[in-house]
Amino acid sequence: MIYDMKRGELDQYGGFVHFAGRILFEYITPTRSSSGEYIGAIAEMRDAGERAEYLKSRGEWKEIEEHGFGDSSPRSPVSR
Repeated sequence: MIYDMKRGELDQYGGFVHFAGRILFEYITPTRSSSGEYIGAIAEMRDAGERAEYLKSRGEWKEIEEHGFGDSSPRSPVSR
């Protein structure tokens, strides 16, 4: 996913992820320089219940694809 953002093939990502025993909805957006060069990514995580209720109220709810189990689970960049 980050590889695709670096190449400009993915403008943003949104999906459900397990984090510290909870299910969150994660948004990831690439940050680019004025010349379009990839600088990094910004991630925002929200409680999945809030997102689920919003989608249900709009009639847009679908079964979720969950990520973040085992080695792929999000970790603090300072923890070792």
